[in-house]
Amino acid sequence: LLSFHKALIRLHKACPCIRLGSLKSLLSEQGLIAYARFDRKSALAVVLNNTQEEKEIALPLVYGGFPMEGEARRVFMTRGGKRPSFRAADLKAPAGKEERVKISGGWAALRLPPESSLILAWEET
Repeated sequence: LLSFHKALIRLHKACPCIRLGSLKSLLSEQGLIAYARFDRKSALAVVLNNTQEEKEIALPLVYGGFPMEGEARRVFMTRGGKRPSFRAADLKAPAGKEERVKISGGWAALRLPPESSLILAWEET
């Protein structure tokens, strides 16, 4: 539990848009919620699946400050259920292929396991 909170604190310190950026709701439907925090140079989207089922969703990241085309990086993931776990990416290391999500036309296709969450990040280069 302590390492979970430390990882979130590192993310909070590394992404100024969390503290100072605009807030935009991206999705709200039965058991699913997504929102973004963003500024002119970066964006962060939080996606939560609070259902007992795997969900496939199309997320309109462009409304949360993400580009129309490009890639977002998975920086934090959790899984619930009988064996809860989390994974946090090293924000200073280059993103591996498995940590990237394609953005096409401003949208991203995501698959979320039951009782899970995902944080996506983008920075202008």
